[in-house]
Parts: sequence; structure tokens; C-alpha cells
Amino acid sequence: MMKRIISIVLTAALLLTALTVFAEDAEVQSIKIGITSATMKPGETQKMIISVTPTNANPVLEYESDNPDVVTAAIGTLIANSEGVANITVRVSGTEIQDSVQVTVSNKTPEEEKPGVDTPGGEEDKPDGETVKVNKITVENRTLYLERYESERIVYSVSPDNATNHNVNFKSSNTSVATVDDRGYVYAKRSGNTTITLESEDGGATASVRVYVSDEYEDDDDYDSTLRSIYITYDDEILANKFEVMETTTVQLGIKVSPSSANKKVTWRSSNKRIATVDSNGKVTGVRKGSCTIYATSTTNSSKRDSVTIVVTDYVKYPDRINVTPQENAVYETGNNVLFTASLYPEDTTETDIIWKVSGGATINQNGLLTITDGGEITVKAYSSNQKTVGEYKFNAVYSEGHFIQVGGAYNLMNTRNIEMYFDTDLSAYSAMNSIFATADAAGNGERIKLSVKTEGKKIIVAPAEFWPEGDVYICIKGTLCDIHGNALGKNLKYKLNIRGNVNVK
Repeated sequence: MMKRIISIVLTAALLLTALTVFAEDAEVQSIKIGITSATMKPGETQKMIISVTPTNANPVLEYESDNPDVVTAAIGTLIANSEGVANITVRVSGTEIQDSVQVTVSNKTPEEEKPGVDTPGGEEDKPDGETVKVNKITVENRTLYLERYESERIVYSVSPDNATNHNVNFKSSNTSVATVDDRGYVYAKRSGNTTITLESEDGGATASVRVYVSDEYEDDDDYDSTLRSIYITYDDEILANKFEVMETTTVQLGIKVSPSSANKKVTWRSSNKRIATVDSNGKVTGVRKGSCTIYATSTTNSSKRDSVTIVVTDYVKYPDRINVTPQENAVYETGNNVLFTASLYPEDTTETDIIWKVSGGATINQNGLLTITDGGEITVKAYSSNQKTVGEYKFNAVYSEGHFIQVGGAYNLMNTRNIEMYFDTDLSAYSAMNSIFATADAAGNGERIKLSVKTEGKKIIVAPAEFWPEGDVYICIKGTLCDIHGNALGKNLKYKLNIRGNVNVK
């Protein structure tokens, strides 16, 4: 029998840390956005590389997308949400210095992206000659908590879907605290609070968002000018743009800084506490399904921050332990069925699907119903659906009285007699050794006699390793006996021998 050896080569990725000589910050003259690809697929993310002139400048940057439903511009990262086109702008905070890049999100391959092909879909049909007004504006984030110079978009929808004019106007009640542009982006200017009013252009509906702005700069402790970057981590690895947390569960986030000698103290904040909360130590708790942003801001240099999108998913609990039990009064004989049950722990396990497996002489279906086909040790295993937890139950099966059908016999044999059996085809020697045994028990149970089993073409020669015991002996032939082509006998047979007791030759 050939054995296949699979070699798994593990490639270790080396993280190279560059040493930087820091100089005094200079005034920004220009910035340039660098991206790997101007075309993305929904669900993809990519990092933006922002080049600053001069290189020793250290500006606070603002990231904008004119179509965040298509592409979200997070801190240094692009997140493709749905098909379409978005213009991404990165601006030096408090100045007109900026750069823009256009990103296309499409599920099509480059070959399918041909000029002049219209995107399916369009405006919903409206009744002829009738103007449908907006009657409701629904705001997703009715309260915004921002830091000075931070921005966030108001997410809203209008009803009904077939309204003639979907446009909405925005207005801030206190523009010295925060302003809002015609796309719904709120820009925090100084500490305080304001109300952003949304009004449909047709005058049919209004809504409002309360904005609270905190000024972290005023609270910087021992300002750290050496701090260049901070990164949110999990399990000591820098996080990508999105991180999943299940409802009601917690994860502990951490911080890395560059250079590593800089102060690591940060303040944590969630953009939507109804989705996920974060405590002062970075422990995030999923509240309900949805997504929000977790921010970490340096307490010693508030211009340095990092963020990660937290996606809260349904609570899923796989079992930590599985107990496998058979039905009461189970009889472990060939031909019998035994129903097995899996009990999952802890009690709040939500993923209750079980994968049943068995080794030994039995089969089992995915309802846990086992059918015994052969004697010997049988192991029943129940795996969790993620196959990381397993429970098992072992037992020894015996042959039923009618399992082996007697096809012949020989009497008054010497206790060293060889038995020859003939078949219609050449036989597998390996199969013969594993499918033939002898015992003094008529059903095939009990202690087995040591045998020598050899094949010669269509013939099998069975002999005792020492001598046959006195009395009745049964040579049992399992239905798994195969010829050299793999065809199985398919019948469980036995041959009865009667051994005389007056000869004892080894």
C-alpha cells in the first residue's frame, strides 16, 4: 500500500522596522495620494500612501469620499462598499492643501470593463404627471461625538423611495463648533455642541443630529513631539481595516506606537455605543449587529490617532464539550441499530449541528443512528460543526448468533491439520489475513486462535500457528474478503472443524 506524504511549507513573514531620524516639523507645501489600484471589488480594502512635501512635515489629515456608499475613506484606508465611482480627497486640516484620486468599485473583470456599457438599473418609475414628496428622513447616527478637526458623515435615508426629489439640505445651529457641507459631512472645529438639521429640498420632512465636540488638544499631558504614529492591535498584531466581534462578547485591543519609545497612553472612543462600546483600557464589547468605528487617540499628542471599523455579528457559540451517550438498554450485536445522542455544553451553545463519524465495524448516519456490521472495538465520535470540539463513546461489539452462516464441516481431524479453501478468483493475501479468524465459539465470539493464513491464487491455506484445540473449532470468513481486483465476498461464512484430542504434535 502506497503512502502519500504531504509536506506543508510554512512561510514566515518578516516584519522589517525602519529607523527614522526625526527633525523639527516643517510647514506643509503639498501632499500626494498614492494607491495600488484605482479599481476595487466590493469588500476589498487598500491602504493609501500619503506623500508630504517637505518630508519632515507632520500634518493632520482629513479624509473624504464624495460617495461613501461606494468607497469609505477611513484614516489612511479605502474600503470598497458597493459598485460605483467615488472621488477620494485628502486635505491638510485647516488649509486648502489637498489631493484627490478617483476609485471605481466593480465586480466585473478588467475584460468586462468596456467603455460605453451602461450599468443596469435607473430611477424608479413615478406616476405620470405626479410629484411625490419626501415624507420622512431617517437618520442612522442621531448623535455624533467628534474630536476637534475630526469629520464624520451623517448617514440617512428618505421615504418614500419613489419621491420625486431626494435632495436634502443641511444646516448647523452653531458653525463655530461644527460645520456641515451639502453632502452631510460634519467638520468639528472646537469644543462644544451643535445641532445639524436635515430638511428635504421639497420641504416635506426634517430630522436632526446632535453633535458633541471635545478638544483633546487642551488635555494633552506632557506633549510628546516624538510620537509619529499609533496603531490599534489585537493579540499584538496591527489590525486591518475591519474587525469582527460577536454580539455580547468582548475583545481586548492594544496599542503600538512609532517610535516604540514614545508614550503609549491613549483615550478610546466608539462612534456608536449602540453597536459597540469600548472602555478606557481598549476592551470592546459588541452590543448589537451593525458597524461602528473605534478610535484611539494619544493623550500626549492628540493629532496622533488610529481607528478600526468594528463589525458586530450574530452571537455564535460553539460547544466547549460534547458528551456522547447511547440509547438505554442498547445491545451491541451485529445487525442491531443503536441511536446515539450528543449533549452540548455550555448551555448557551448556539451552533448545535453535529457531524457524526464512526470507526470500526459500523456505519452511522447524521441523525446518530448506528448500525453494527462487525465485531470488535467501535468508536463513535460527535464533532461540532466547526470540527474543533469532539466527544466520543467506545464499546465492543459481538457477533449475533446468525452472523456467520455455516457452509460445511470436517470431523475427527488431527490438531495440526491444514485447511484449504478454494474460490472462483485469485485472492488478496492482505485481505485474507484480515478477514479470516478462528475461535471455539459458534457465533464467532470468544478468544481467537492464532493462525497462519496464506494464499495461492484461488486457494487459501489456513493452519494453526501451534495446534487446534480439542473439540469444535470454527473458521470464520468475513464478507470483506476480497479478490485481487477488490471485489468483496459479501457473505459472512464459517466452516466447522471437529478436532480429535489424542494427537498433540507441535
